[in-house]
Amino acid sequence: MADEHTGAPPAPVAFLTPIITGILIGVVFLLVFIPALHKPEGHSVPVGVVAGQGTAKTLESSGHLPGLKLRDLSDVAQAEKQIKNGDIFAAYVVQGTGAQLLVSSAHGAVATHTIEGMFTGVAASTNTQLQIKDVVPVSDNDPNGISLFYLIFGATLGAFLFGQGSFAVARHLPVKTKMIQATIFSVVLGIIASLVARVWLQVLPGSFLAVTSILILLSAAVALFSVALTSVFKDAGVALGTMVALILGTGACGGAIPVEFIPPGFAFFEFLPSGEAMSAIRDVAYYDSGAAFGPILALVAWIVVSAAVIVVALGRKGQASPQVPEPAREATAAGA
Repeated sequence: MADEHTGAPPAPVAFLTPIITGILIGVVFLLVFIPALHKPEGHSVPVGVVAGQGTAKTLESSGHLPGLKLRDLSDVAQAEKQIKNGDIFAAYVVQGTGAQLLVSSAHGAVATHTIEGMFTGVAASTNTQLQIKDVVPVSDNDPNGISLFYLIFGATLGAFLFGQGSFAVARHLPVKTKMIQATIFSVVLGIIASLVARVWLQVLPGSFLAVTSILILLSAAVALFSVALTSVFKDAGVALGTMVALILGTGACGGAIPVEFIPPGFAFFEFLPSGEAMSAIRDVAYYDSGAAFGPILALVAWIVVSAAVIVVALGRKGQASPQVPEPAREATAAGA
């Protein structure tokens, strides 16, 4: 039980809680980031084949292309169109005695190099030299294609810390004030993040307005989700927010490695705010911007649901009329 006068937890609880919480969060981080990212392997990665009807099935059954889901395409134009729309990661083209691999480095170096290595072996088995063509290249200022991950991670981290700060020092604020506070924070962080990535460092192509809007939605979604967790679970919500929003959210967002190359068990967490923002920004920056509509709706849903939880949780708290302790009543009466 807490101390009746100070409200502080008993000494054993105060001693053990930081130790247990720190170990738990550290273990969760290790169990997410290392298993998810240490050995990228494809899982149903869509790749086109331009080499005659039935070639895709033949290559797939050969066992030399594990993790790839091949589809026959009619010509190079169709292959390039599907790559530019983000429908496939690459396309293997056989023309006469030559072979060409159409890739998209915007998916990241890991995905591109993995697919290149597989088809280099396929071409070598027929004594054919493989030519590489990058159809959707990554920004020249981001040759490894990793900046998008750090952009998402930075916005997520800032929003998560906002939520924890709100719980630590602003828990007494009315719900309306909390919403205004979160809105101001999200708009400012989203604009600053977009200015750094899009304008200053120029590591990301695409519409500045679209990228900024998505970053604002991401910041709001994570911030309100963190506030919602602490509104419902109090101190335990801090640890939950760290594990869910920060660790699982960024580890499985598909930034460092596309979700098609991480273990399938982590695929579910792609639908957390960080994963949805990753998909949306990648679409508006490199692929079919219309495909970002779904992830954007998902971010809005995270915002609406989190805000509703905050309103309900803090509304009930406000309705509860705390009883004034007897000593305080006596002191008040004496003062009168």
